[in-house]
Amino acid sequence: MAAPSYEALGILNLLFLLIGVLILLAVNTYVVWQWRHPEDRNEWFSAKLIVVLSMLASELVIIGLPLDVSNNQGSRDCSWEGGDYAKCGGLDMRGYWVGVSWLQMGCALCLLPGFLFAYEAYDDVDHTTECGSLVRGGLCSVLAILIVFVSVCVPMYLSSEMNSVRRPVVAYTGYLGTVQTYSNTNISSFAAMGDLDEAVTTSSSEYLFYGVDFLDYATRLFSWLGWFLFVLWGGIGLVSLPVDYVLAYIYRPIPLDARELADLRLSVQRRTAELLDLGRQLQGERAAYKEGPKLGWLARRRHEAADQVRVNKLSQMAMILEGDVEELEICSGNAKDYEPLLYVLYLFIGIIAAIHSLLWFLHIAIYILPREPAHPFLNDYLKQFSTWYPLFGSVACAFFALYLLWCCVHGCLKFGTRCFCIKLHPMKRHGTYLNAMLFNTALVGFCSLPVAEFSAHAFADYAAYADASTRFSTLRRLHFFRFWFAPLKKTSGDVMTFAFVALFCISVLWFFFLPHDVPASAQKLRESLASSVPRPTKEREVEMKPMLKAKDLKKRNETRRAGKV
Repeated sequence: MAAPSYEALGILNLLFLLIGVLILLAVNTYVVWQWRHPEDRNEWFSAKLIVVLSMLASELVIIGLPLDVSNNQGSRDCSWEGGDYAKCGGLDMRGYWVGVSWLQMGCALCLLPGFLFAYEAYDDVDHTTECGSLVRGGLCSVLAILIVFVSVCVPMYLSSEMNSVRRPVVAYTGYLGTVQTYSNTNISSFAAMGDLDEAVTTSSSEYLFYGVDFLDYATRLFSWLGWFLFVLWGGIGLVSLPVDYVLAYIYRPIPLDARELADLRLSVQRRTAELLDLGRQLQGERAAYKEGPKLGWLARRRHEAADQVRVNKLSQMAMILEGDVEELEICSGNAKDYEPLLYVLYLFIGIIAAIHSLLWFLHIAIYILPREPAHPFLNDYLKQFSTWYPLFGSVACAFFALYLLWCCVHGCLKFGTRCFCIKLHPMKRHGTYLNAMLFNTALVGFCSLPVAEFSAHAFADYAAYADASTRFSTLRRLHFFRFWFAPLKKTSGDVMTFAFVALFCISVLWFFFLPHDVPASAQKLRESLASSVPRPTKEREVEMKPMLKAKDLKKRNETRRAGKV
């Protein structure tokens, strides 16, 4: 029986990809439906549709690398024009990467921020905010983001220096003679070439200079912005994710006697009353600020930043208190739908997460950072599936990348819980507000392309012939981005990778000494609220004194005439 042609394989793989897209859409819809808050049940369907679409875009970016590897079937003929495509899958992966990158960028820069700003401006108490004003506010916020992004991206793209890729030309000597190619990975990446008896790198001072089109340059700039979020929150989440799940099992609710239960209930009641008092004090401080003297621009910015920190602290205290209330209900036997085995599942997830975090750290230390990798490590693990069932290798590669995305979301929440400089957006089943969904989906959208690029760099041997490796290695060598992604001296690691490892090590020490989330100090928050009310100036005090005296005299005369004095 004749093997299917290249075009037939392309149609068949495209059909499988469309079926996978439909399955992912169904899964995303189910997740949004299960995690939504009851107050958002029958509202904002368009925003929920955007969340589903953005989740799909992130998933297509993550599965792009294993799909690319599977499409090329481990043959270098598929990675260059003019090769023998008989063993190739038939999908245009270069077009795929451009399409999903722009879809991801459109969702993260335009759709999600627009709906997020509109939702948070919506007055869901009395529904007085008109739909037109919400649309205008969302469009204005999106327009401002696009103006800033385009004003930075276009001049960089038009600059011949900024839009310049410098790729070294390296000669590899083998059985067929000397083959001129371009080095983007270490020497072990070419070990799978069957027609080369020996691969010997010869020194060369020659470079090839060329530019990229605007479609690629814009996604490079967008991905570069996401790299900072990935390094910060991914490095924290790689530690906090397994720690939190293991601690959830260790400190799971247990039966308490009557005295212990009464003490816990009194503690929760005291903290609830304290939180309500702080909330009222925050409202009073805001009212006093509005009625007080007008401040300058810089003073207003400082006050607004301090006010946001106080709100974040109050939100963190409320989130921790909510968890303690749930624990009280479980210990008192009043919890609904309580599943004791859920904490066993938490322990299992924590162990699996700890293993994956350790594997990622070891792979970075063994394969990515050294100039000469000590061992291919996870590359060999992924490549061994190709000898018996390649689909398992694709699934494993996608799972490693998805785990990094999960760490980014968890690291963002943990960072906000302890540093108070960003607003908290916790995710909870049957209790997630739409703004939390929009924020976390946007976060995943910003981090998905950096995760895919990091995975392609980490699994360079596994993805040696994938179009993703050529694409990402080319974009890394653009002039402006070369500082962040060029290998440092005597190592193969770059600035971003070393920053990721440094944050991972700092997080290990951080969570070793402070594993639990501690509520913000209510006393310090109360003192901050008391000292934040703007004081009137001396001129205003002088002007106010005669007015107050005249007002008091008028009131006293009126009471005297009424016969009350």
